[in-house]
Amino acid sequence: MIILDEGERRTKTDTYSGLTLRHPQAAYVRSHSPLPDYDTSEAEHCKVVSPLSTRRINPRIWKGILIALGVYLVLTLAIGVPLAVLKLRENNAPASWNIGSTNALWAVEDVTPLPPLQIAIAGAIHTQDDMTCNDWHTRSATSATAHFQLPPTGLINIRSNLTYIPDSANHASGNLSVDMNENPKASMIDITVDMHSSSKRLQRQTSICFNEVGPSRGLSLYIPADLGDADVLWFSIHVALPQVKSTVDSFVTYLPMFSQVYGDLGQQLSFGQFALEGALGSITCKFLQAHQISVKNIAAPIFGAFNVSDALTVDCIRGSITGNITLSPLPLQIRPTLLSLDTGDSAIKANITLNAPPISPPTPNSPTFAAQVNNFNGPLRLDIAYTKASSISPFRLQVQNNLAQSMINFDANFYGTFSAQTKMSLLSVTDRARSVQDDPTGANRNRTISFDLRTPSRATGWVGWGRRPMVNQRSSQSAVEIVSALSAVNLTFGS
Repeated sequence: MIILDEGERRTKTDTYSGLTLRHPQAAYVRSHSPLPDYDTSEAEHCKVVSPLSTRRINPRIWKGILIALGVYLVLTLAIGVPLAVLKLRENNAPASWNIGSTNALWAVEDVTPLPPLQIAIAGAIHTQDDMTCNDWHTRSATSATAHFQLPPTGLINIRSNLTYIPDSANHASGNLSVDMNENPKASMIDITVDMHSSSKRLQRQTSICFNEVGPSRGLSLYIPADLGDADVLWFSIHVALPQVKSTVDSFVTYLPMFSQVYGDLGQQLSFGQFALEGALGSITCKFLQAHQISVKNIAAPIFGAFNVSDALTVDCIRGSITGNITLSPLPLQIRPTLLSLDTGDSAIKANITLNAPPISPPTPNSPTFAAQVNNFNGPLRLDIAYTKASSISPFRLQVQNNLAQSMINFDANFYGTFSAQTKMSLLSVTDRARSVQDDPTGANRNRTISFDLRTPSRATGWVGWGRRPMVNQRSSQSAVEIVSALSAVNLTFGS
């Protein structure tokens, strides 16, 4: 047995050199100290810090939270997003005013709400207690005549239950004439109806009804639906208006297969609203004056002279539009006076006269006059001028055409921006008011026309008297925008 000395007994791990009577590895043995060792301390700590309670939350609480989050999300999308979009649009809105993007501008407020124009389907009769039907003054086997009278106030209807079917024109048609009564002492509206039928049976099946009150106040024609090939109905309606100072709120016609002729109605009797509609018969108006006028047709022309303070709408599909139009806003009118001309397969020719009051209320970013003219396959010509007594108020015009030439002529009073373009044809922009003597104000200012862009098919710029205004001043000036697809555009100023 080999006995090692003290120095050789030490191992590589025996590195303790302190003053103690025990070996350092003996520290792993539990001592009798009142303090716990490391393992005991850790175990006691784990007992104190217990895990979170795992008790489940009531499902009703979760359901309430989810409903509240859903309501908050819906309100955010319904209110917050539109407000943010509107704010962004306001911040990014251009300085110039655009008719097409301002829908509220064209929301015309009706003077009097009108009943539906078409009274019923063909053949149906909706009689009322206060309605009188077939009260003939003279009658024979194939003809009959009736007379009615109305006070010149309120609503006046002259309507039929005919439809737009072209074949109906071969069986039921007629004409309407409206004029002033030649008798200056007459105080009532006189309505005369002459009816001619091909048979006595057809006369009995046709109803001519008259109503003095309500939404059907006026004359209603009910034509049977089962007209045979040999059945023919023809009507002649004449309305004589009294020469008295009175106001008719609304004058309404719906006569698809009738031609309509209106005389000079701009005398003592005043009108709040005209709503005239046809289909296959022409509509001719010698002179109509009202706050609002609406004339609609389908396959026949519209001719007329109109004077409106609020809005004029002339709408056709295959018929031409020819008119002398005067826009006369009221002195304290805030809304612009609106004009809409629209057809698709025929010509538009209009002389537009602007007659603004000398003093107009300030309307930032809104013109005094606004017009939209649309065509598709017909020539278009507009001649626009201010009256001598009119203030030179802002006028905004949008014109659209496609397959025919467009000619727009302004007088020397126009000042403002212009934009004209065509895709497959040539464009011409001309200013004829070159002399200082043409200045309508008499200030002998120089005439200025400046082009921001000028190509054979597109031109934008400004025309007027004196220097071109700054961008922030352009809301008080006029603007014209013309767009065509396959035909030439001619824009002339100072004509």
